[in-house]
Amino acid sequence: MNTCSQCDQPQEDLNSRCQHCGSLNQKIDDILAKEAAEVEKKSFKGKFKTILNADNKTKALFIQLHTAKQSLTKQAWFTLFVIFMFIFAMTYAVI
Repeated sequence: MNTCSQCDQPQEDLNSRCQHCGSLNQKIDDILAKEAAEVEKKSFKGKFKTILNADNKTKALFIQLHTAKQSLTKQAWFTLFVIFMFIFAMTYAVI
């Protein structure tokens, strides 16, 4: 018979929560932790951590920028262009 990883009580079914403490099975915990790590790695925070933890921060930054640049669609490029032109026009009008 298996035991719960949190409360060490005997557990009959490994595919569900513990009947005593309500914690998830260790396998389920591991899967959820891996999925959360993948989500964080793909987020802005995860990419920023990757740059900060790199030995060559400049190279890591350029790699992240290149990856972001390749993932932009034509609509995203157009939106960035319009934003840039708006800021340029507002700055030019003030000067």
